[in-house]
Amino acid sequence: MVVNSVHWFRKGLRLHDNPTLQEALNGADTVRCVYILDPWFAGAANVGINRWRFLLEALEDLDSSLKKLNSRLFVIRGQPTDVFPRLFKEWRVTRLTFESDPEPYGKERDAAIIKMAQEFGVETVVRNSHTLYNLDRIIEMNNNSPPLTFKRFQTIVSRLELPRRPMPPITQQQMDKCHTKISDNHDQLYSIPSLEELGFRTVGLPPAVWRGGESEALDRLNKHLDKKVWVANLEHPRSNTCSLYASPTGLSPYLRFGCLSCRILYYNLRELYMKLRKRSNPPLSLFGQLLWREFFYTAATNNPNFDRMEGNPICVQIPWDQNPEALAKWAEGRTGFPWIDAIMTQLRQEGWIHHLARHAVACFLTRGDLWISWESGMKVFEELLLDADWSVNAGSWMWLSCSAFFQQFFHCYCPVGFGRRTDPTGDYIRRYIPILKDYPNRYIYEPWNAPEAIQKAANCVVGVHYPKPMINHAEGSRLNIERMKQVYQQLSHYRGLSKLLLLSCCPFVYIYWCLCCFICFLSGFVLHSAKSQCEIRVLNKPQDTGKKRAASSERKNIFFF
Repeated sequence: MVVNSVHWFRKGLRLHDNPTLQEALNGADTVRCVYILDPWFAGAANVGINRWRFLLEALEDLDSSLKKLNSRLFVIRGQPTDVFPRLFKEWRVTRLTFESDPEPYGKERDAAIIKMAQEFGVETVVRNSHTLYNLDRIIEMNNNSPPLTFKRFQTIVSRLELPRRPMPPITQQQMDKCHTKISDNHDQLYSIPSLEELGFRTVGLPPAVWRGGESEALDRLNKHLDKKVWVANLEHPRSNTCSLYASPTGLSPYLRFGCLSCRILYYNLRELYMKLRKRSNPPLSLFGQLLWREFFYTAATNNPNFDRMEGNPICVQIPWDQNPEALAKWAEGRTGFPWIDAIMTQLRQEGWIHHLARHAVACFLTRGDLWISWESGMKVFEELLLDADWSVNAGSWMWLSCSAFFQQFFHCYCPVGFGRRTDPTGDYIRRYIPILKDYPNRYIYEPWNAPEAIQKAANCVVGVHYPKPMINHAEGSRLNIERMKQVYQQLSHYRGLSKLLLLSCCPFVYIYWCLCCFICFLSGFVLHSAKSQCEIRVLNKPQDTGKKRAASSERKNIFFF
């Protein structure tokens, strides 16, 4: 029997550790690798130019790698439900392979395609390689519900077998066994579109800071692993000005698009650690970045409303304000707070920001200052952030807005003091907000406090050349903490939190929550804001240094790549 395989690329844009592509090649007479792109969707989707450029570069790199194996990538315009019936007939397809998608929309789409393939007599082969673990197995081990605390998630993962080892890259010999003739007009029929074809203007577009593709991902992985001291000592570099800039070893966009296998990263880290630590087994904390990713995927996989507040059983229902004007100022970097504006400018220009910068702007938009829904911020990140995917993006925003997973709402990031501690000289601000470059260090984070003579000397008068602060941080934060306190005082009646507490299977979570509510009820709140307005803390909250350090470490683990 003739076996004509089609491998459908979606997220796993790579030739290394690609089990479903291996299945497509296994015993096949012909193999075609396809990527389906809907040009109409490209124009309508909430995806910015940097993300599209990264994707197109990843496709170009994939096509280039396939060329070296005497194959090509077939990029087909249209929607999968319209494209596949035509391909099944035209190419006499007998086998369709693709990587499983753990997210609700993807699972629904794939179920429809599998059903269609069965109607055409086409075998479908689906394998998991986008996550380290079988998410259904994690849920099963937690009484058939996703663990909603990271500690509980780690406990379950520690009981699982190690992730499957990555598979070797596709070889020339494998491709030669199922050689498929490439037509002379392949580039006319199946070419990768340009940004212009997708409706983007590219005049004046600066070079990409993050270049897409598997080749770049593997090169970055090698540089990432060169940090042997960090791996051996389980130390992450301390955040400083350099940390805020895009790193040549950053990996998060490549994991998001599947240009880099998470299993390759996992086992490279594991083996390097064991080599440096004389074969001792590494702790889970070594894989903190990957585990946070798995945690959010697990929480989202069976929750189609994970990206919204309404109808989301794990999300606290908070009466956020509707303020389109304030949202636009935040998204466009016009808040009047240089630290916040520099972060949002970097995000728009480059498509990436440091994890601490994400914390700062997310807190400012939601519970810290503007009291705008995390859903609005999530959509801006979805448009601009290269590594934003549905599960991790929504989960992170719920976390940082104290809408789920994290309830310590009395911890806020100050839009002045937090940045100053990270970058005391303000060089980061000068890079992304150049109009402020001549301000002295003393006033770079709060130019509105500079005397008029200094503002004029810096050729930047606040309110004329740079906006005044859009909100009084001290007053706004104090009001918002009171709002959050009221929300949390009502949580005993909130079905979602009750479910969270039950599912966490950890009595300490319940005790801690009760303690927080009791403190909220009895305590006042003090805003420590001298001239530079520092972070907000709860009055009379017990200061357990160990627990505080652990909580801080847990928060910092979210965006390490």
